[in-house]
Amino acid sequence: GSSSGSGSSAGKLSFKIIDGYISGATVFADFTNSGTVGSWDVGEPKGTTDASGSVTIDDPGVPFTVVAFGGVNVDTGKPFTATLTAPSDATSVTPLTTLVSELIASGLSSDAAVAKIQTAFGLNSNDNILTLDPVATNNTAVAKAGVQVATLLEGAGGGEAGAAVAKALAANVKVSSGVVDVTDATVLQTIIETAKTNNPSVSELASLDAGSVA
Repeated sequence: GSSSGSGSSAGKLSFKIIDGYISGATVFADFTNSGTVGSWDVGEPKGTTDASGSVTIDDPGVPFTVVAFGGVNVDTGKPFTATLTAPSDATSVTPLTTLVSELIASGLSSDAAVAKIQTAFGLNSNDNILTLDPVATNNTAVAKAGVQVATLLEGAGGGEAGAAVAKALAANVKVSSGVVDVTDATVLQTIIETAKTNNPSVSELASLDAGSVA
């Protein structure tokens, strides 16, 4: 179907989960849009990544979002606590594709969302972050931007708190016409306050301040 990415063959879809490569992550095709982070529903194809962050799952044949959580970052050896997402036409699932997913959910087209992220993080317009593997291609700019976002999501506490911060960061990117410096304390404070306001029930956010992620 038209929803399959370039990593597809005969009803199978292949993805790479990357902050550094995330080994042992659970990856699934979320087509029920249950909205809760990491909530797999019966019938949704899923798999587990290998040591290079690669996974192949069945193509569900309907529109979906790729969701990845858990596992270990092979660069640091530490458990990966954030939840990453990507649109179904991606082959890479990264902190940056997570922001693209949020922008698409807010009404932008996939191309417009990618362009927004490229501008916000000062990336080359030829860097298609939905298919790029910044580790294999040694793309330090994309890798650095991804790590910055991952640090923000994990610093928030991962899981629901991280997802709340991803949504707030995407909202900030959406209204910005230029670079969004996520290492700037003022920018971070705005993102954190937005996340707290929109997600009062997420207790992890209460302890988050800009100093912890800058």
